[in-house]
Amino acid sequence: MKRDSNIELLRIVAMIFIVIFHISIHAQGSSLVTHPYITGIACTGVNLFILISGYFGIRLKWRSLLNIVAVLVFFNALTLASKCVIYDYKPVISDIGCLILPVSHSWWWFARNYLILMLLSPAINLIIEKSSKKQILYIIGVLAYFSCVSGYLFENSVNKDGFNLFNFVFIYMIGSCIKRYMQADRIKTTHLAVTYTMSTAALIVYHHFYKFPSYNNPVLIIAAVSLFGLFLKMKSHNSPAINSIAQCMFPVYLLQDSPLGFDIYRDFYAYGAKQNFEGSTYVATLVIYTVSLFALAIVLEKTRLWLMSKPIERASNYLKAKCNIFDE
Repeated sequence: MKRDSNIELLRIVAMIFIVIFHISIHAQGSSLVTHPYITGIACTGVNLFILISGYFGIRLKWRSLLNIVAVLVFFNALTLASKCVIYDYKPVISDIGCLILPVSHSWWWFARNYLILMLLSPAINLIIEKSSKKQILYIIGVLAYFSCVSGYLFENSVNKDGFNLFNFVFIYMIGSCIKRYMQADRIKTTHLAVTYTMSTAALIVYHHFYKFPSYNNPVLIIAAVSLFGLFLKMKSHNSPAINSIAQCMFPVYLLQDSPLGFDIYRDFYAYGAKQNFEGSTYVATLVIYTVSLFALAIVLEKTRLWLMSKPIERASNYLKAKCNIFDE
């Protein structure tokens, strides 16, 4: 499938948001003055990822399914082994469960729900493709009510905070609707920019005086959609370098949002507390960590692809021949 590099660039930006967001939460703490500003800007990262998936559409195949399972197992084993070596950690039974059962036992809440979204994508795509525009808008309206009104405002258990599959399906369908019906050239860039700026400012104020705006917060969704629209307005082009780097963004998440990553964040917090979370040395340390994290993820993912691409290809061809349940 042809990838638009402007949207792939947004995928990279979304992962930068996620990493900065996690640094602010885990390595600095919510007591810092900058915390509401950082999280208010960066909290759109997760929804942006799902919007991108909905825009391009998940086309489930044996190869893509085996590949994401391989990514989870590879980085799970790598981070667990590194934790054992660096922090003298002794694995427990639950660690093995996470390693061999990435859907039901994974500590990556995003990866777990995204994998389930992939498994359900043929049915979701069928509903989208067979529905009229009015029907799609009706479905999105129903999902919006249970996510943003019943869920976020009244904390209904169906979607209380957006950290779940229900919200993923909702955001995925918004992304698909944007692809099918939105004409970017008919929306003014200034309108999108103003909407994004105002909604982001509202998120900062909301977080400062109240609490973290969960992923089903309607203002957060508006901010993510408007930023997505701004990148759609960029001139579409094909950049192999951007596309190649964007393919490695999921491993960035897996590296830093793992038990090993949490230990590293705790070390950063202890170091930052000694520096009073300020100073050029402290800021430089965080920048070096972030750049190194992205570079390491790219190297490791390219290595994993070199090791696993052919076995995955052979396995997918075998499964396709024996049980061709996907539209390939």
